[in-house]
Amino acid sequence: MDKDTFTADDFVGESTINVIEIVALGAEKGKMVLPPQKYNVVLADRTYHGEIRVGFTFTAKA
Repeated sequence: MDKDTFTADDFVGESTINVIEIVALGAEKGKMVLPPQKYNVVLADRTYHGEIRVGFTFTAKA
């Protein structure tokens, strides 16, 4: 969703991010950090529609 001040927020898309390996490494090592990185947003028809930055931190519970 985007954030609008005077009108309703709009849906801008969705994505699925596979974090199985990050969680597994984090559980093994106690912590796993994937610093924010830029990813291109490309539709099924291969048209470019911008970019998104994603970062992830997993810390194992003691």
